[in-house]
Formats: sequence, structure tokens, C-alpha cells
Amino acid sequence: MRLSTSRDPDYAERPADADAQLSAAREALLASARTEFQRGYREALEDVGNIDWRTMENLADHEFNLFTVLEGWRRGWDVSNGFSPPEWFQIFMKRFGAMIDPIGFDQFSFTPSRPYVRGYAAALRDAWATVEPGVDGAEANSEGSE
Repeated sequence: MRLSTSRDPDYAERPADADAQLSAAREALLASARTEFQRGYREALEDVGNIDWRTMENLADHEFNLFTVLEGWRRGWDVSNGFSPPEWFQIFMKRFGAMIDPIGFDQFSFTPSRPYVRGYAAALRDAWATVEPGVDGAEANSEGSE
């Protein structure tokens, strides 16, 4: 069985007896990813009361895709005339570091794991749904255009 793509050489085959080890490795990685996801979820629930409604609407408009939203925010800051971010920015800097930091502060030179970011986003989405049940970002956008 080939490992990945057709660009791999013909000798790149998984050993026939590796299935049990691969299964054990998968379980270990799943446990680690689950821990990260749950940590992100819990921390978002700690933070959500300090995130303003407009920011939550912006996240909902982007379907809580933090990978895209944070990158957009990071690139969108005008740091040429100083840097005075909104209040909620510190919350996201503390949790997402380099994903949102437009300047490169040393204390924020980290990138959280993907499961952590997904867990954080899931909690924000769930919190949003308690206030706007049945309204996702796409529906929220179309409501304003009627």
C-alpha cells in the first residue's frame, strides 16, 4: 500500500505488519487532539463574555472559521501610525498569538494547535447559537439584504 501520492517512489510502501502500530499511533494522536480541542472549547467559554456582539457577528458572518478570520484581522491592522487595537484584541492575542499578532511581539510568538483553534471556534459557535438559534453566518448576511 502506497503512503501518499503518486509522486512517491515505488518503494514507498507501508510495511504489511504496521497496521497495529498505526492504529495505536492514531489512538494516541486522537487523545492528544481531543485534549487540545477541549482546552480550546473551555477557554472560549471563559472568554466569550468579554467579546463584544459586533465581533461575534463578524465571526458568525465568517462561519466561525478562525483560521481565515484571524489571518484577515492580522493583515488588516494599520500599524504604521501606532497600534491601538480594540479591547477584545487582547483576548485573541492571548489565545492565538502569531495567528493574529500584526507586530510580532515576543510574548505572542506562538501558534496554537489546529484542534485548539477548532475547539475555540466550536464553543464560540455554540455560544452564538444560544442567542441566535438557527442563524448561521450565511443566514445572518442574507437577513440584512432583504
